[in-house]
Amino acid sequence: MSSNRFDLIRQKYNMNTTNTDNSINTTNIDSSSLLTQSVENANIIDQIPGYDKNTTAIFIQQLREELQEQNQINSILKQKNYEQTTQEIEGFIENNSINVSEQLIEIKNLYENLKNVHTQNINLHNEEDEHLEVLQSENVKNVASELRQLKTLKTEITAFLYQNGIRRND
Repeated sequence: MSSNRFDLIRQKYNMNTTNTDNSINTTNIDSSSLLTQSVENANIIDQIPGYDKNTTAIFIQQLREELQEQNQINSILKQKNYEQTTQEIEGFIENNSINVSEQLIEIKNLYENLKNVHTQNINLHNEEDEHLEVLQSENVKNVASELRQLKTLKTEITAFLYQNGIRRND
């Protein structure tokens, strides 16, 4: 019965747990294969611009906050105060629906721009004729591989959070 009430709330506010919007496609990622990509495939030039110590620290803090929020949600759901939960959802929708729509549009635009720049970078990278000798050292390859793994893990976590509807709109 309680599951039915949440299903009705989800339907009323279009909060289905399945992703029906194909404009942003997240795919399941096999973490074991991505995190163990070979060292030879990692290119330090591709990895350096994507690494920022502060950004990674902020990402880690955001994950801590996500975990704390999930624990709060867990506590709320255990209390089973459905009427109050319904009122909170209605208030959230009233206060945030316009902002969420605007953010969605902006994220879609940024995603398109990111894809375009990435395509240009691939084309420019393919045009390179010579590689610096330093790019082939084992230490550089190891750091590049670790940077790729870090980026991949961050992507996997973000995809997990979005796929499960728990990522915040910050």
